[in-house]
Amino acid sequence: MLAVQQKLATVDQLNGRGFHLVNRCYLCKSDAESVDHLFFKCHFTAELLSHIMKWLNISASFTDLPSLILYIAAMNQRKAWRYKLKSCSIGALVYSIWQERNARAFEGKELPITVLTRRIQFTVSAVLLNSAPEAIYDEVLLALDSTHC
Repeated sequence: MLAVQQKLATVDQLNGRGFHLVNRCYLCKSDAESVDHLFFKCHFTAELLSHIMKWLNISASFTDLPSLILYIAAMNQRKAWRYKLKSCSIGALVYSIWQERNARAFEGKELPITVLTRRIQFTVSAVLLNSAPEAIYDEVLLALDSTHC
């Protein structure tokens, strides 16, 4: 994952390669953009993360992507679909943040946090339900229904 490897083409990375760009986060519009800032020191992404953590019923807080990934990886995996729900949610969150950042940077389009949250929930629900055995559909649907923002 490029975000964990610090290899996303953020403004600070591009400036380090000889570009001359104003270094401001496209999401919060106040701080300098870097991978560390985007995941999750930016107030916009921190709020989006908070919505997803609430949806997943996770009360821990995170200020960086590596610690979030380690937390999810260390979770009890007795219910494989619950682990998949959480890990897929983090992947969808990271992808959504980068997608939103690029939409704002290159297209001038902005989506509110509520829309991004719903998009992540829909994507994760679709992936989970398409890969879950029929025998556990009711359990999965109940869990997805009980987790909301």
